[in-house]
Amino acid sequence: MIKVKTASALFVLVTISTLTGCSVIGGKSEAYKLGVETGQGYSSLKDTADLIDSYVPDEADPNSSLELNVTAEDIEKYCSGLWIITGITNGIKNSAENKADYVAGCLDGAGF
Repeated sequence: MIKVKTASALFVLVTISTLTGCSVIGGKSEAYKLGVETGQGYSSLKDTADLIDSYVPDEADPNSSLELNVTAEDIEKYCSGLWIITGITNGIKNSAENKADYVAGCLDGAGF
């Protein structure tokens, strides 16, 4: 149910941005944009794990599942942990505002 709402909201944002000629993340800080990319990378990883998990037989050990049941808090911790490495390697100044922008972008990119 959440995925349908998320997809619907994304569709509306993309449609509005297309009609107005604006980028969905245009005008956002570099840290935010970088966070979105990081979050999208996480989403890709989750999709791959779900795909691999679909090949595991139902009678297999339930503890061997690759299903990633994560919360927004988990993603926030993941993104916060990556901030220093990502910020330094991309030449973004370490500030509370940049870190907050990065984490917010990462959550958005991951679909939270």
